[in-house]
Amino acid sequence: MQRSERVYAIELWRFFFCIVVLGFHVGAEFNLPVFTAGYLGVEFFLILSGYGIGIFYKRNIAGKGPGERLYGIGVYIGKRLKQLYPLYFLAIASMLFIRIISEKWRPGDIIAYLKAGYSEFILMQCGPMGGEVLISADWYVAAVFWAGIVVLIVLALTGKTGGLVLCPLAGIGIYGYYFKLICKIDVIFAHHAVLRAVAGVCMGVFICFVLDTLQEKGIVDRLREQKRLCMAGHIFAEISLALVVCYTFSGHRGWKDFAVIGVYIIALFLMLLTGARFGEKAECVFKGLGKSTYPIYILHMPVLKVLKLLLGK
Repeated sequence: MQRSERVYAIELWRFFFCIVVLGFHVGAEFNLPVFTAGYLGVEFFLILSGYGIGIFYKRNIAGKGPGERLYGIGVYIGKRLKQLYPLYFLAIASMLFIRIISEKWRPGDIIAYLKAGYSEFILMQCGPMGGEVLISADWYVAAVFWAGIVVLIVLALTGKTGGLVLCPLAGIGIYGYYFKLICKIDVIFAHHAVLRAVAGVCMGVFICFVLDTLQEKGIVDRLREQKRLCMAGHIFAEISLALVVCYTFSGHRGWKDFAVIGVYIIALFLMLLTGARFGEKAECVFKGLGKSTYPIYILHMPVLKVLKLLLGK
């Protein structure tokens, strides 16, 4: 049986950066000085999501007529809802139940919350529709959902020009805007969360289109014939990501946020370009760890809240 071309080392890093984000929220909930820059793990997922959107565009929308492109966008929305919404809804419902128990909410309190925060239940946490949210950490899910749709529509309208020109310009422009505005990237409220997601998604799409262009020209195949060069590139990427993990343990919000994003872009590009492989058993483990990241991310906040209640914190 032919092995998948997927780079499973990236699945392993998905798991590591999920743990980084988890560590950040554990530190925040229990007032511990750990993973103080763990919020940067989210950027890894945003860029990787953008790469996946680029792949989806190439397989389902590129070269199609207007009607088929519109249908493809609909397929993407349905697919993402199927992937994201069941666990997302479970997490929101769980947190509502925890709030009812911990704060002794009465029916009137529940109705008041639903009036103020109903948008969270329909993946609109980051929009102007609602106020209070139950799980602020889940801004990522809503933001990446809407950002993905926006970027995919742009690609459907502009094609290769969008992927190679408009996406990097938008991504760099948004990062530059926040660098100048607040000199950090940790923005998770209202439209800023969606803009943050658009920036990461755009850079992931750009990586996808650059790799596709290099593949069309035969550069990728020729490069992969150079085993030592590929190994050096892959090792450089692995070391770079490992250093980022170390930094997130005690880093702080500031201009270094953008340096970390640059490392993510370069490292992911190198890993995808070189296509490093491992043993089948190892890759099977990496794949399993990668699949565990979304359940861990989406459900860890309700679990932390229950743990705090049990510990009387």
